[in-house]
Amino acid sequence: MPLPTPLKKYKLVKDNYCICYYGINKEYIVQLRLLRPFIEKQFEGLSIYICCSDDSMYLLREQKNVFAKSRINELRDRVSYIRTLEDSTDSHPVEDLLKESGILCPALKIPSREIRSKKCALLTNGVGPVRSLTGKQISLIVNKFEKEGFRVIINPKIEEIIEDFEVVVGVESVALYESACRGLRTCLVPTGIGKNLFDSMFPSNEAIRLEDQVNI
Repeated sequence: MPLPTPLKKYKLVKDNYCICYYGINKEYIVQLRLLRPFIEKQFEGLSIYICCSDDSMYLLREQKNVFAKSRINELRDRVSYIRTLEDSTDSHPVEDLLKESGILCPALKIPSREIRSKKCALLTNGVGPVRSLTGKQISLIVNKFEKEGFRVIINPKIEEIIEDFEVVVGVESVALYESACRGLRTCLVPTGIGKNLFDSMFPSNEAIRLEDQVNI
């Protein structure tokens, strides 16, 4: 049985709330990072901490109030409540968190950016519940953007995309969200459960529905 928290200590941590995610859908961590300022603004005085697996900490670099899972015991002394998000095939855990908190997902303020490289990154690899693109879907997308004059490159590195690509197309992933928040033209191919969240966060971007996609 845990020891009770002294009142003096509770006063220091009562407004600190931690959201943890340790799963394999690492774009959830990017979403939490992008949404955290808005959540804190909605609940004046509240500080949101984010905790993730050690190998995902690179997604939170230069961020305050972040912890690796290996430091969870230290974190427990700094916050009053720890909420762990669990993977689901039925609903999106980040979107669910917003709904249960009565928060309408914001349209994020995205920096204006124009790159005229005529290079299109195609992100094909999904992590369940996000489905990877099929060969036929890949061909349809390549044809679509080649007709627009783009050179389509499949699954380039994130660093290359951010530096020199004009368009990013693909399934829900870290690279898709990192591109969208930097102002690149980003097109979601909705093969998972996060289309509503993506549309809310980045309303100026688009979703692509392909003729051979089913049950999306």
